[in-house]
Amino acid sequence: MSLYRFELKKILSNKTLIISIIIFTLINLYKIFSMYSESDLNNKDFVKFNSCYYSIYEGLKGEITQEKLSAVIDNYSYTQGVIMEQYDFDENTSYSGNPYIDANVFLKIFEDMNYYSCYEENNNAIVKNAKENLSFYKSIGNAREEKLNKAIVKTYAGRKINSYYNLEYTEDYIKYDFSSLLVIIIIVLGLAPVFSREKETGMNLINQTSQMGGYPLIRAKLLASLTFVFSVALWFCTMDLICFKAFFSVEGFSMPLYAIKSFEFCSFNKSIGLFVLISFALKVIFFFIIALITLLLSSKSKESATTFVLSLIIPALFIIANVFLEKNSLMYSINPANLLTFRQTVDGLNFINIFGRLINVAWLSLFFTASELFALVLLVIRLSGKITPKEKSI
Repeated sequence: MSLYRFELKKILSNKTLIISIIIFTLINLYKIFSMYSESDLNNKDFVKFNSCYYSIYEGLKGEITQEKLSAVIDNYSYTQGVIMEQYDFDENTSYSGNPYIDANVFLKIFEDMNYYSCYEENNNAIVKNAKENLSFYKSIGNAREEKLNKAIVKTYAGRKINSYYNLEYTEDYIKYDFSSLLVIIIIVLGLAPVFSREKETGMNLINQTSQMGGYPLIRAKLLASLTFVFSVALWFCTMDLICFKAFFSVEGFSMPLYAIKSFEFCSFNKSIGLFVLISFALKVIFFFIIALITLLLSSKSKESATTFVLSLIIPALFIIANVFLEKNSLMYSINPANLLTFRQTVDGLNFINIFGRLINVAWLSLFFTASELFALVLLVIRLSGKITPKEKSI
């Protein structure tokens, strides 16, 4: 373990790296704060609206009951009636003192609670329709459509939403990707010199002949590098959560992911909290892949600067390709960058037809990613220990 600690200390002794982590942390903080500054929460024109909304919201959030639903519907109908001049405005019963603010507040609450309370009924209609389609396609021998409707029934059956929370900013948190780009840059900056620096100084030749050199040293470098990657990823992930919690008061992590309207038809049936944990784990795997690619390039280059540039170009190409690839294509599953945006992979029923079998894109992506990770580990261990003929002649 002393060799492992020594290699980890070498990575962290890079002053440029430490300064970059501090600067990128401040940049990430500024980015999230700028989102808050531009939001309605910090808009002077929405002070009364926010005060009114959150005073009502605090009494409604949590378990959805018939009493809460009736209160929202009654107040929504009344405020709409005041706007339409069907009722006289009573300032004593007003929440904000302004009929238009009251109306907009209850419109927002009504739309959210209506979505939650009606979700089960609307979802059951989809399942019922899929079951009817299933029987029809089975009768005419259309195996592909039969399997697709089976998947719809299996995924959507039994869904319902029992609680009410404002998930507007929780959705923003889930879709926040800026910190991932910062993590990639830090990883490349920290790991580009791991092997290249030793080639620059000729230490790689000495390491190969020393008692602690060879594969034990390579394994120590590999383990230290992955520890560094995980630590950086965890730091920024924790920072994101704390900042969003502090600025936006994100909540509702116990609710199902489909409680967020943009995920209404997602294929993920578990809670938002579990989705966040899985998303973090998948991002870490992608960061591991970038780290291994960086180490591989570092082992073959004598210049850390060259390794740094090439190691940034590769993830950039992955990310750009991920934007343009169709989610139901094989190349999308092969591209590891889809791990950065797991939400897009599960935002609907995404399948790939392989030899007549419908395979979920998420599972296929995990298979390819595991294969890529395993192959890269083997390549780093195998190739980083080799000395070129040119180096032998020195």
